Amino acid sequence: MKVVILAEYTEKRLNNGCLRHIFNLVENLSKQRGIDLNIVTLSKENKTIKEQNKTIHKIKKNFLPYAIVLLKRKVEQINPDVVHALGGVPYSTISTMLKLPTIWSLLGFIQVESKFYKGKDLLFANLFDKPNERYVLSKSKNIIVQTPNLREIIKKNTKAKIFLLREGFEMMDYNRTIQDPTDIFAFERLVKLKGFDLLIKACKLVVKTFPNLKVYIAGEGEERENIEKLIKELKLEKNIKLLGFIDDRSIAGYFKSCKIVSAPSRWDLDPFSPINARRAGKPSIVTKGANSCIRDGEDGFVIDNENIKQLAEKIIILMGDDYLRKKMGAKALENSKEHNWDNIINNLLNIYKEVINENFVHM
Repeated sequence: MKVVILAEYTEKRLNNGCLRHIFNLVENLSKQRGIDLNIVTLSKENKTIKEQNKTIHKIKKNFLPYAIVLLKRKVEQINPDVVHALGGVPYSTISTMLKLPTIWSLLGFIQVESKFYKGKDLLFANLFDKPNERYVLSKSKNIIVQTPNLREIIKKNTKAKIFLLREGFEMMDYNRTIQDPTDIFAFERLVKLKGFDLLIKACKLVVKTFPNLKVYIAGEGEERENIEKLIKELKLEKNIKLLGFIDDRSIAGYFKSCKIVSAPSRWDLDPFSPINARRAGKPSIVTKGANSCIRDGEDGFVIDNENIKQLAEKIIILMGDDYLRKKMGAKALENSKEHNWDNIINNLLNIYKEVINENFVHM
């Protein structure tokens, strides 16, 4: 089977959820026998890189309409059995122009997420991303989503066949511990959407019960300065530490060594932290707006959006009950099987076959 992945692609993992997903999908798909894997992506230069299990076709970034023409031409030259587009402009746009069997992975939902954008990101979303997303939803025949929640949301906006394909955990050594463990670990981009200000405000309540509470937040983003300011205003410098960018070894170590993982996002599809907390055998506290996998009361807690008091209460419960925390952690590890990449890739290959066969029937 000849497959084209049409997406923004980097040859190493970055601290960006969408790019990490694409990287992990390519790495795991390239291990499959009988797959001729081609990645078509924009880059700083025109270059073709042939590796043992995949070929990367880099197209030099140009004026956007011209770049779309070049990307489309390259895909047609490869002439694959199926095209899998991931993400937004211009890759999703091109997926609607092809006469080949095509499927699009919707990795976010800009119609909602853009409410939390600002500056250039908001301008770009309003001018390009939102109109493009509406257009591609209306034109696509096959769409992959990662969560049942998003499937329900987009049903009213598309006539496409919708496939559910869960997010996978990171390919890291989760048995590695660190010398500086923490009580609470959180790792996402430092943006308003991720709700780190809510976690910090909740910690102000928690320290009344656990004055030596230790919280580490990893990641970078536009909200870092505001987060640092909030920590100082609430006099939590001794309790909360911003780690900035950390490598995969450190990420895995913090997941394995912490007591609780928190993901208080205002909106999210499949946040990085809860999935990988499961793999590390740790309970998570997540908001309803960010939950796609945590089962409330079983492998963590699910709280109402923006509910700082509720977040603090759940932290206090888990901090004060070693037995419950370990019980939830064990269940989390058991439930992490849902995010096994071998199963995900098998499901993806079945989706590809269905899309190819459906196209053949209608030829």
